[in-house]
Amino acid sequence: MHRILIVHAEGEEQVAEELAVPLRAAGYDVIHGGNVLVGESLVGEMTKVLQEGGPVVICGTMRTAGSTFAHRIVNAAQQNPNIRVFPVQVEQEASVDQLVLDGRVARFWEDPDKAIDELLTSLAKHYPVAVDANEPAKGVEKEAQTGPGVTTPKQYEITTVATGIIVLICLLVLVLRFKSEKGIIDLLIVGMATIFILLNLYANRRYWALSGQRLRFAVRGASRWDTLFDLLRIGGLGGLIVIPYTQHTEMLSMRWGYVFLGSLTAVTLHPVYWLLKKPGVWDREYKLRKQMSAVAITNASMIVAGTSSSSPTEQSVESLKEVKDAIDNVELNALSAIKSYLEYSVMDLERDNFNVNLIIKDPFNSERLVCISRANAGRNVPKFYDVPKMPTAMRSMETRRPVYKPNFVSTLSGLKDYKMIWHVPIMSDGDERGDERECIGLLAIDSVKPKHLNLVDKRESLLFNLTPYIALLRFSLIVRRKYDIWY
Repeated sequence: MHRILIVHAEGEEQVAEELAVPLRAAGYDVIHGGNVLVGESLVGEMTKVLQEGGPVVICGTMRTAGSTFAHRIVNAAQQNPNIRVFPVQVEQEASVDQLVLDGRVARFWEDPDKAIDELLTSLAKHYPVAVDANEPAKGVEKEAQTGPGVTTPKQYEITTVATGIIVLICLLVLVLRFKSEKGIIDLLIVGMATIFILLNLYANRRYWALSGQRLRFAVRGASRWDTLFDLLRIGGLGGLIVIPYTQHTEMLSMRWGYVFLGSLTAVTLHPVYWLLKKPGVWDREYKLRKQMSAVAITNASMIVAGTSSSSPTEQSVESLKEVKDAIDNVELNALSAIKSYLEYSVMDLERDNFNVNLIIKDPFNSERLVCISRANAGRNVPKFYDVPKMPTAMRSMETRRPVYKPNFVSTLSGLKDYKMIWHVPIMSDGDERGDERECIGLLAIDSVKPKHLNLVDKRESLLFNLTPYIALLRFSLIVRRKYDIWY
């Protein structure tokens, strides 16, 4: 696993962590001032990365650009021909050119998603991750087909080919219309229109089967071009249905012939547009979730491989530290993927409303709950809560059922902004004696928006799609129990 050094100014650890999250999810080990453990030397860790020939990412703020320390690190990196420096311009006014004389600058201030994509692409080219991040976790590869407004490219390819054939036939018929009997041509056109409509409805059956709520989500998450071509397709299908069956006696007239071809063209443009369009934010999020799943599963495999040959008491301090690091990576990637899927499920374009946390009963104090991992960077862990002040969490753990409160009012200081909560218990697998499963943890989801997860099916399909990630969290908690690794 490649180690990446993020160079930033003092006091800007939060900004560095924002860049670190997608890098970590892609399978890189990220070092910056905010994640160096107590007792460890930041300079020492930076030196190790440079000695290993690891890449350097510049967190391009105005303070970093004017930092003497940042200049020294970058100069040291540029002395090694094996080290590449990747500048990310976080603030528009920051002059990162003085830090890096050559190389393309990723403009994070202009388009964060595009900048992260460019950074990951460059890193993958020069520092490829050993894990095949394009391979999704088992059970996740079908995820995109169950979300709102998503249709698979193969369906559009079928539609496009069928449409092209029908367009050519229609043009041929119009050219030869005076050389054949009019009734036969009318029948042929009506028959072809019927076949085309049936093909289009079949290839896009999921699109037309969306419930009213999911259709609203799809419209909310669509761009203006998406909406335009959707409307063109709807209008074109209307023309293909109305014209052949109501004006078939006048189909060969120039007026209705042009309208018919216009409708056919409008429907044809829709799949062509979706085949040629660039990936949007939700396409990138889907790819990122696959990467997170791959990284989490890889870390889980490392835990199994590193602990299968010895008992917990035989593990050395160093090996236990490696196990803890792997556990942290599993939980971080699983929680981050869950947050991403929640935002996708409701087309939350703001992407800063959900918080996703992993909570357990404190193994050292039965009167407390403790949050041991979070998807949202910058929030403290571990965080302790008194049991009497967490009645909703305790009810979910005790009943072993999800608890959803669309209009939640917090009684804890610092949590008053939360307007919705959804607690999902994480159950053990039982044991060989057939003992009843117990709740070993809690997936705690909250949002600043009330009724944010008010879905038609009461979150059943959402919970189903989160199952692979919850299984990873269950695995990490079982390993924590086995090796007594907590916080």
